[in-house]
Amino acid sequence: MTRSCRYVLVLALIVPGALPLIPQRSGVPSADPVFRVTADLVQVDAVVTDSQGRHVTDLKREDFEILEDGKPHRITHFSFVPGTEAENSPGIAPARPPETTGTPAVPPAQAPRPEQVRRTLVMIADDLGLSTDDIVNVRRAMKSFIDRYMQPGDLVSVMTSSGGMGILAQLTNDKRQLYAAIDRIHYFPGRTAFTWYTPVSQPAADLLYQKEIKERLDAVRSPALSSGTFSALAYAIQGLREMPGRKAIAFFSDGFAQSAGGIVQFANRASVAIYALDPRGLVSFDATALDAGPKAGGLRTANAREAPYRALQASLDQLARGTGGTFFHDNNDLVQGLATALDDMGGYYLIGYQPEREDFEKVRGQPQFHRIEVKVLRAGLHVRSRNGFVGTPDPPAREPASFESGRQELRQALFSPFHSNGFPVHLSVFYSAGSKDPKTGRRGALLRAMLAIDAHGLAFQDAPGGKKQLKLDVVAAAYGENNEAVTSSDKTFSASMTADEMNGIVASGLVYGLDAAIPKPGPYQFRVAVRDANSGRLGSAATFVEIPDFNRPGILLSSLQLYDSDDARNAGLTRAGVLGAGSAVTRVFASGGAELRYTCTVYGPLTGERAGRPNIETAVNLFRGPEQILAGQPVPLEMSASRSTGPLRIGGAIRIPPTLPPGDYTLELMVFDRLEKKPRSAAQWIDFTLFDR
Repeated sequence: MTRSCRYVLVLALIVPGALPLIPQRSGVPSADPVFRVTADLVQVDAVVTDSQGRHVTDLKREDFEILEDGKPHRITHFSFVPGTEAENSPGIAPARPPETTGTPAVPPAQAPRPEQVRRTLVMIADDLGLSTDDIVNVRRAMKSFIDRYMQPGDLVSVMTSSGGMGILAQLTNDKRQLYAAIDRIHYFPGRTAFTWYTPVSQPAADLLYQKEIKERLDAVRSPALSSGTFSALAYAIQGLREMPGRKAIAFFSDGFAQSAGGIVQFANRASVAIYALDPRGLVSFDATALDAGPKAGGLRTANAREAPYRALQASLDQLARGTGGTFFHDNNDLVQGLATALDDMGGYYLIGYQPEREDFEKVRGQPQFHRIEVKVLRAGLHVRSRNGFVGTPDPPAREPASFESGRQELRQALFSPFHSNGFPVHLSVFYSAGSKDPKTGRRGALLRAMLAIDAHGLAFQDAPGGKKQLKLDVVAAAYGENNEAVTSSDKTFSASMTADEMNGIVASGLVYGLDAAIPKPGPYQFRVAVRDANSGRLGSAATFVEIPDFNRPGILLSSLQLYDSDDARNAGLTRAGVLGAGSAVTRVFASGGAELRYTCTVYGPLTGERAGRPNIETAVNLFRGPEQILAGQPVPLEMSASRSTGPLRIGGAIRIPPTLPPGDYTLELMVFDRLEKKPRSAAQWIDFTLFDR
């Protein structure tokens, strides 16, 4: 694989509009776990609902009873932990113009701080145990769930039991990354064939031997493939163990024959609830068109199918009941099942009691399992909680990790799902097409990552001659879907400057730039971590980008850049303490009628036979959340008289209405190729913030 990159640290003012595209575990704060087992305290979380399935949030300590191995215990600790606000407000993507096709582009999300996280959900598609029809249903349900129910305080991950997601499996609130992961869920020849049932057939006599061999192989493969499913569940549970807030796994599977008791215990110790969803929905056990032969049809076929079907469902019910989750089955509305699981994480009671000393005594050298039962004494209510614990106390709370070096701490911060906030940073990534390879005629992609660093939080040390010294360690990398770093940089930058130069840097900020050639299209996650060597403080950022295939037919767009070139407006924001005011990196602009400029490059437009040049129209739309507040009309792109066959650099301006209040907005650029018989369109989105000076 060919890789190339260059890097630069600019100790200067961030210049608006001056960023043209290139031509042709640690870091996670430790939170008290919800479920704790010590010699002095056993804690369990409980969800209480009424007969309509609605959460009950006004109960008191005296409304509960807790039993261990059938023996009641006095409740010594009690509290209610509320969920997120506006949980039922669907996060709907902006409406798209009628000429737009394909999956809607979604602007990047701001990574939450640990204290902002309320719910963490890992969605696992058990592709080792799903049929082809199941896979389609699971993908559809996951996307609909993300569009309608995901909230700003949620962290979500998408995994498969067969693996292969790599960096895409990381927890995020970036819908673009989640869409990309969902698109990569495919049928895997595992425990389940193309259909959830085995068709009844009467093979020819000479094929009976092959049929018997296959059945023997399946008998060996099924437990091994179930182990792969258990490994995926254990991996997700381990990753969720130290996460703050309410955390759960939504597990899509047809089930498995083995007991899941070990996974239940592991999940309980990590305070992870498992919500099992059977994507087969309502099924019929009667014969189908795939069945053939004299044995097909009738009660015999129905009985032969229903028995193993229910047996596999028992494993899913065990996972859900044992961890305080729910089992969603025999229902075709998977989206509702996911929404119910997320809503179920909205609020819970934290109940604790003092265990007996003998709870932790081993029998024949093994710790014993103790069953817990939580009862709610108010009539008409239902309670769900974990079903027990193993008599092994949690290890003592660890002191904060002591790193051998700042470099090790820096690398740990690089992969944290949260941004280190020792000093503010902002990351923007832009891509464009590279030049054509002279041998193959194909284009790669070029990527420019720009990190703006707020220098107010940096430590400038005194240096000889009355100067000030700054030293920054910077680690940056772009990762593909297989977790391979396609480009990386690990550098230390030192600078000595006068006091006036230091003051200028503090006022304007720093910019770190990394340019890289990306060998192939696809999803990439770019991560940067910065360490101030003088103070030891850390700052980090990450963003997701999906690079298109610039070799496919039709029009494609580079990244969209947006900036304000009015120096007076930007200077006012800088005086107000805004980092990178008006620049394409941070995209923070003055409210009150700013005129914003945008640039983009169009690749692959058709060329008219008569006119000798493309016929391109552009339109600009503006959104605030899901609301479209400005719908631009398509406008022809002016062309020179000379024939143009290469990429088209386009630009324009949009005046922000002075009545728009400060806040976050999204600009969409639509480009239409009118020379196509069925006009093709392409779109790019970019987010920005209006700030009141």
